[in-house]
Amino acid sequence: VGQGLAAAVGLAVGQAHLAATFGQPEHPLFAHRVIVLCKPGALLSGVGCETASLAGHLKLASLVAVCCDDGLLACEDTAMRYKAYGWCVEKVDCAQGLREALHRTQVADAATMILVSQELKPAEKACSPPAVAQGSAQAAAWLEAYRRFGEADAKAHAELERRFGGGLPAAWADGLPNFAVGEKAQATRQYSAKVLACLVGAVPEMVGGSADLTGSNLTNQGHLKDFQHKKNAGRYVRFGVREHAMLGICTGLSAYGCFVPFCSTFMNFFTYGWGAIRVAAMTQAKVIYVATHDSIELGEDGPTHQPIEVLAACRALPNMLALRPADGNETVGAYKVALQHAGPALLALSRSGTPVLEGAAADKVRLGAYVVADFDPSLAPVAVLAASGTEVATCVEAAAALLELRADVNSFVRQGQTPLFAAAGADPAGASALAGRDAAHQRDLVELLLTARADVNHASADMKTVLDCATALSDDARGLLISHGAKTFADAAPDLERTANVQLAQILAHGFASEQQAFIGGDAGTKLSAVAQRSLQASASILKLYHWARCRISVQTNLGRHQASLATERAQNVRLALESAGCKNALQVHTGAQVCL
Repeated sequence: VGQGLAAAVGLAVGQAHLAATFGQPEHPLFAHRVIVLCKPGALLSGVGCETASLAGHLKLASLVAVCCDDGLLACEDTAMRYKAYGWCVEKVDCAQGLREALHRTQVADAATMILVSQELKPAEKACSPPAVAQGSAQAAAWLEAYRRFGEADAKAHAELERRFGGGLPAAWADGLPNFAVGEKAQATRQYSAKVLACLVGAVPEMVGGSADLTGSNLTNQGHLKDFQHKKNAGRYVRFGVREHAMLGICTGLSAYGCFVPFCSTFMNFFTYGWGAIRVAAMTQAKVIYVATHDSIELGEDGPTHQPIEVLAACRALPNMLALRPADGNETVGAYKVALQHAGPALLALSRSGTPVLEGAAADKVRLGAYVVADFDPSLAPVAVLAASGTEVATCVEAAAALLELRADVNSFVRQGQTPLFAAAGADPAGASALAGRDAAHQRDLVELLLTARADVNHASADMKTVLDCATALSDDARGLLISHGAKTFADAAPDLERTANVQLAQILAHGFASEQQAFIGGDAGTKLSAVAQRSLQASASILKLYHWARCRISVQTNLGRHQASLATERAQNVRLALESAGCKNALQVHTGAQVCL
């Protein structure tokens, strides 16, 4: 409701601009009116109020709204409200009165609202055959005037032909900027400002504006003149805080033809006019939505400005092309794609800065998705990082860091030695190097090592090296070994020598004793029972380990009993294995474990 009224204002803006740009006294091609028929609900709607306010401010004299009052307007003085907006208001109760009111709109100096009484007789509503014939004659006269206009001004005529045909000017993209790697990082809205400034100079049909956020959206760096009353040749519309009206008006401006409208506000505020956006998508109106401040990085503005779900909604909307460029060159590409797209397109732009990316390119945007930074082909891929917008730069940095860590791990698993993971006994300097690394780096190395199980291939010497160096690890990295490495180490345990088995059991048992983990998952318990058979000391540590597991699980709710039962079963398996190996002394030493069993 109200979208037709908003679109009519867009048509009136288009008429006024073309009349001021191409109008000649001897060839008044665009002297027509825009007449919209609406119901009272449109006048009461939010978008109807916004558009009426702006139309009154702009004094769009060609706009005529005819509303049949069915009693819904009795709740207010609609005529007084529209007069306050700056409209001319007519009240009629018969067909003759309507014809006379319409005739007066030809000389009106503002938009006109004609309120028609609901008692108008049905017989008086039909158009007469003479009226239809008169309309046909006027259409033929306009086409003849358009032909004579072409003879008088071939260049202007060719420009109108191109614009109404939907083509873009020749070489329109030649002046677009190119951003170099190493330039100062900028927000994509700042890159957009430079691109848009070039485009509005090369593509004269681009007409648009912002909903009172020009200074933040940066949509008039091309210094377009304002579209105002008696200044209709201007191409920049100051929509004011009327987001819904702005979006609906741009749909109408697109429907007129001859225009590529653009409009802008914060991305979250596009939801204020979602109804207009949906109409644009359904009708495939060619509108470019410049949506800045596209993420939660908004400084002091807070949650009212954070578009948490908006990008997903735009991507889900049929016929809507949602583009979120990652840097300056992708911003160039996004505008190029949007201008050549036969429908609405939204550019989601950031407030926060982002560098120019080495692998990004304007011409690749049309692909939809592409690889910015590829992995080292000599390494097995572990993960694919996918992102859009400013998060792409973050992913590129993360990929570089992960590749560096992955190279350290590869060196370990392939060569069996590295300064970071050298055996403490064989290379004390290696242990010192490991201890010298910060805790975060140690943790990353350990985590990547654990993901490289296929490369490790249960190599006992390599696993022993890690165990020997475990004492040099930070508490955080050691905790990671305990939480994620149990199964990996247990798999390799049968091939480890007695000393390594003892170290393994001690590390794991220490983790539970300090309550870093609840219990070892999967089938690690069964495999650790095999470790227990190799060493009496390892058996004692493993019993202590399962004691902690049982105590931690018993305090959990819901699934607690089930998990406790599993822990007991695993502990029972360990006990049976110990007894069969003649390790009964372990049960006598660790009474806590005996209770658990």
